[in-house]
Amino acid sequence: MPRFTPALPMQVSAAAMMKSRDTHLRRSGWKLGIECLRLIPIFATFSDADLHTVMGMGRIVHVAKGTLLFAEGDQAHEVFFPKAGSLRVYRMSEDGRELTLDIPGPGSIVGPEAFLPGETYRTTAAAFTDVCVLGFTRPAVDELFRRYPELGLKAVQSMSRALSDATEALARVALMSARERVMAALERLAGTYGRGGRTGVCLDLALTHQDMASLTGLSRQTVTTVLSELRSEGRITVLRRRIWLKEPEMAS
Repeated sequence: MPRFTPALPMQVSAAAMMKSRDTHLRRSGWKLGIECLRLIPIFATFSDADLHTVMGMGRIVHVAKGTLLFAEGDQAHEVFFPKAGSLRVYRMSEDGRELTLDIPGPGSIVGPEAFLPGETYRTTAAAFTDVCVLGFTRPAVDELFRRYPELGLKAVQSMSRALSDATEALARVALMSARERVMAALERLAGTYGRGGRTGVCLDLALTHQDMASLTGLSRQTVTTVLSELRSEGRITVLRRRIWLKEPEMAS
């Protein structure tokens, strides 16, 4: 799997990064970047001027599908905010399988360990589709916290919640049946990628049975069986690799 290359050495100052990236960021679309930041809770109270300042400390990166942003155990060198497309965040199970924890899209924080110095990533993240992300390196994060002290507390709280949610999700999944795991995964994805229609909610994300197997911790064969049952019951339909979830009353 190809690896993502960090933008700049960690010793480069945040001020230098702001100067060198300003022109590139302006070319790449500040408006969309600002809209992306507005979706992230830790920036919810920031003014337009503050968001422009934040953008000046980061960079916009286009990452090809399948590229690894970081691996579990790597030094946490950069935190990412998906701007368009989606990532896959996963851990390796004890038996060597990839267990997907989330498929984050816009409004998500990926690699929050980089909010703190000296941390390592606790998960692995790769581009699930071609994706555009906002990246903030460790020096940029330090400069953000210096300028906006309240942001540091919000960021650490966000990191703690993310790690706690991941642990709780793994614990919940262990108690679920195969059918419950598949339905829970579909409903969770619908919250991020759902698009309403007359026949239900469409997951605007192309998923293979292997993707669902990784997301649920099940075998591909088991996922295929469960999805087939759900289709027979009218709970879901599949059109051009897009899954449609039927509302309960529609499926009855």
